[in-house]
Amino acid sequence: MRAALLLGLLALAAAADEASLRAEGIRGRAELARAAAAEGLVEEAVREWQLVLRDEPGNVEALKGIEAAGRPWIRAWDAETHRRWKAWSERRRKSCEDMARRWAAVAAERDARSDRDLCWEACQRAFGWDADCQRAHELLGEAKHDGQWVTEEVAGKRAKGLLELRGEWLPAAEVRKRRMAWADAWEVHGAHFTVRSNRGLGSARAVLALAERVHAAFMRDILGIVDPAPSPRRLLVFDFATAEDLEAHLRESHEGGKAPKGVPGFYTPGEGVHLTALPEGSALTRDEVVLHECTHAAAGRAIPGEGWVNSRPGFWAWEGVPSYFESTESREGKILAGNTANTRLRLAREELKEGKFTPLAKFVLLDQEGLGKQYQQAASLVHFFLHAKDGKYREAFVAYFRDVARGNTDAKTFEKAFGRAADTFEEEYRGHVRSFR
Repeated sequence: MRAALLLGLLALAAAADEASLRAEGIRGRAELARAAAAEGLVEEAVREWQLVLRDEPGNVEALKGIEAAGRPWIRAWDAETHRRWKAWSERRRKSCEDMARRWAAVAAERDARSDRDLCWEACQRAFGWDADCQRAHELLGEAKHDGQWVTEEVAGKRAKGLLELRGEWLPAAEVRKRRMAWADAWEVHGAHFTVRSNRGLGSARAVLALAERVHAAFMRDILGIVDPAPSPRRLLVFDFATAEDLEAHLRESHEGGKAPKGVPGFYTPGEGVHLTALPEGSALTRDEVVLHECTHAAAGRAIPGEGWVNSRPGFWAWEGVPSYFESTESREGKILAGNTANTRLRLAREELKEGKFTPLAKFVLLDQEGLGKQYQQAASLVHFFLHAKDGKYREAFVAYFRDVARGNTDAKTFEKAFGRAADTFEEEYRGHVRSFR
């Protein structure tokens, strides 16, 4: 009886310690949010307040903090802003690693009491602070191999040069060879995308990283959403090693459909992104193609279509937004978009100089056929509406883009959204493109 009483008292003491640690974590998140807001880091402030609400739904300060922060849109990102962001990020890293270690210590205490369920729960809390917390992974019997945490058994097999395929552990060279066939292609999963590739595991991981990066940029800069929840049904990306692999897939899955000639990637609503080799002489890089098509996928999921976009006025925006997000980059971990040094925007400046731009009064009314290959002008016009005059036109553009993405446009949609005719932007827009560096 005394033993049972002692165990009960120990459990109560442990619960009190854990409650105190949770409360300390909430205070720490709130301090980081306040610091981010003070430095003008809106996205970071919103993210931390959201994490506070995850641990304490209804937290009044967090709700007010999110409301006060406003839109997380990034209109400009100069060297000084980046310096402040790096300093704040380092502070956050230290705070998160400290909290993760403390939760891992709680997990170790539970493990010592042979309470594996509660040990697992504490490890998950550690991962909520630092997904790479070594002690927590070790308590769960995991080891790091090739940059990923896996079970010790899997790590051991991989260390011996084995890889898994259809439930069998086989020599890595044999597995890599067999995975070149589309039926046995590699698959990797992220929060919002699954990538299937017979180009290689490295290619699959690289495509996934780009897909998740541009998804985050699109959701933040167009829809104003920071860290969208993982998708219960991930968007699909098919990364084909050869044009023949793509054609075989289309024959099987699209009733004999054919890929557009000379196109290295395209998005099919209801299925996903299709990628293949770049054609010879392509102006775009492979990464830019991935970013473009995965933006289409993100937009198609976030704004469900009601009509056929391709045949309606405003198609420039449906292609202009993905063309703009070809500029998405990770600058020391900070996801940014809108760098005018990227291929599409650099070409836009050159085409303007060469007199190739279509007057806006005509341009905004073009459907898919009329737009043709004018993607450079489309990308630069999106850049103008998102960044000119410190984002003055962004709200109107987002509302307009929603109508375009839904397929609900007509000849009057542009003027309704912006409150003025397209030709009234002409001089200002062209001046904006001339400023690209």
